[in-house]
Amino acid sequence: MKTLSLLAVAATFAVLSFSSCKDNDGEQNEKDEKNEAPKEQVNLPASPPKAETVSLETLPASVEEYVTKNYPGYKMESAVSDPLCNHNEAVDVTVTKAGAPTYSLIFKLDGQFVQQEQDVDVSKAPATILAVVKEKYAGFVPAKQIEQLTLADKSTQYLLDLSKDNIAKEVIFDTKGNVICEN
Repeated sequence: MKTLSLLAVAATFAVLSFSSCKDNDGEQNEKDEKNEAPKEQVNLPASPPKAETVSLETLPASVEEYVTKNYPGYKMESAVSDPLCNHNEAVDVTVTKAGAPTYSLIFKLDGQFVQQEQDVDVSKAPATILAVVKEKYAGFVPAKQIEQLTLADKSTQYLLDLSKDNIAKEVIFDTKGNVICEN
């Protein structure tokens, strides 16, 4: 009986997780307030319990070509498996350069660039995001850092880790404070 209850809870969680993110076609589930056409939704990694190391040598050649072309002087340091918000597989490649910021670059398994992630102090987040956190996530404590995401189309989104008691959430916002995805 306990096993069946645990399985039911796990199944419910899985359904809720899938329903809160974008569909597999990459379209945003809701249009923004101005009734504009939906923008491509960010493919952010979910928070996996444990990321698996990926050998740099097994990455598609296009990943190294992208880094060389777009991040001159940067070196690929490491890579880990990092599922996207829609639960599709992706790889997080850490790139470094002496005297320059360290970035995480997210690629689909075929080598297509998805986004650049950079940690910034949460105080630098748009005020609209902080207002939504205060209202919608009352009682949750935001992390001291927020990830600024620069998508392939050059748009910006933010990922913020929130915690309350034994609950941890990873929430992705657009610059207007709209929730794009929540895990």
